[in-house]
Amino acid sequence: MPEENQRLRLYKKIAGAASEAAVAEIRAEMEDRYGSPPDATVFLLEAALVRLECERMGIAQIDRKRGELQIRFMENAAVDPAHLMRLVARNAKRGAQFTPQGLLKYPLVAARSDEVLLEIHEVLGKLAPAPVNA
Repeated sequence: MPEENQRLRLYKKIAGAASEAAVAEIRAEMEDRYGSPPDATVFLLEAALVRLECERMGIAQIDRKRGELQIRFMENAAVDPAHLMRLVARNAKRGAQFTPQGLLKYPLVAARSDEVLLEIHEVLGKLAPAPVNA
């Protein structure tokens, strides 16, 4: 996308996307206008999906520090405590821990950006509470 103003508008649109459907619409619009997006744009769209997932789960922040994820939870996080403890226990030998300050330190296997995003999705999926059957 050669026009800087168009890029800025697109970044703002992605940052403001309020649902997975909105992110999908943005991607479809981009592909329609400009063709297949470059990797950096795909990563940006994936990051928007991670942000939405974090908002839904009550995760305040995710940081990547060297070879680990640091996930900070809000007090009202929709995370199953049993899932959290199981995840930590299964990965304790690799350095996983949950601190008293509500910070999950989780060792990353992935190194490349695309793989890290996939691993973040996997970790969030393992933390999510079981769906309630109606």
